[in-house]
Amino acid sequence: MSKTVLQFCEFEQISRSFYFTMKREGWGPDEEQIGRLVRITDTAHRRWQRERERAAELGIRGRLPAHEVAALRDALPAHEHPP
Repeated sequence: MSKTVLQFCEFEQISRSFYFTMKREGWGPDEEQIGRLVRITDTAHRRWQRERERAAELGIRGRLPAHEVAALRDALPAHEHPP
């Protein structure tokens, strides 16, 4: 089941302003837009969590380097690859 931005923020215990900071800086979760609705799929949420865990391991607050993102996505099960 997908989440709204507000549901995602509540689940992750972050503010909406922090969510939009992450998005603006390029390290927020992938969003799916349906008309005017913005949703975050469960797959996108799990992918974002893995990226944040790897960033923490590397001591990075923001966006991971592209090669790190690619390595994480290459390791995903086939059904979790982004479209």
